[in-house]
Amino acid sequence: MTAIDVLLPGGRTVHTSAAGGWWTAWWPGPEGGEANTVRIGARTAHDSAVYPVADLDS
Repeated sequence: MTAIDVLLPGGRTVHTSAAGGWWTAWWPGPEGGEANTVRIGARTAHDSAVYPVADLDS
């Protein structure tokens, strides 16, 4: 993983902080209670993919 982005409804992107296989992000807005509207973009040096939050393992 080279980067993780949180893709918000309406087109905004939140760039996360990532280290040691963990990532975190914070932003002001109502999306916290609407997790099913947020997608996660994962990038590596060679590829990228977008995942609905419900598809992620904890």
